[in-house]
Amino acid sequence: MIFSTIHKHGHLTVEQIKDLLVEEKISIATIYRNLNILTLEGKIKKIYSDDLTLYETIKEDHYHFECLKCKNVIDIDPKFVNIKIDHSIANATRKTLFLYGICPNCKK
Repeated sequence: MIFSTIHKHGHLTVEQIKDLLVEEKISIATIYRNLNILTLEGKIKKIYSDDLTLYETIKEDHYHFECLKCKNVIDIDPKFVNIKIDHSIANATRKTLFLYGICPNCKK
């Protein structure tokens, strides 16, 4: 149920997961325990914005955009962002990126 909820709704905090599963009467301890198991199994991952810890299902590489007003987080395809890594400085094997701004809905 926890994996399905994350897969269906996208980027969720623990509190949001609990709220979405309120009818299932799952304890917060059970949610945390299962999030840990799902992370270890490689089915979900934690992502960190400035002030949120979110969970999402494992997908193709992508970046994130967080709206500074509504706090909604959306995926951004890497083909729309150009990042050049100088491997002489660091041998990066993974990259994450959070962009921040105002989403189109909040601009209205």
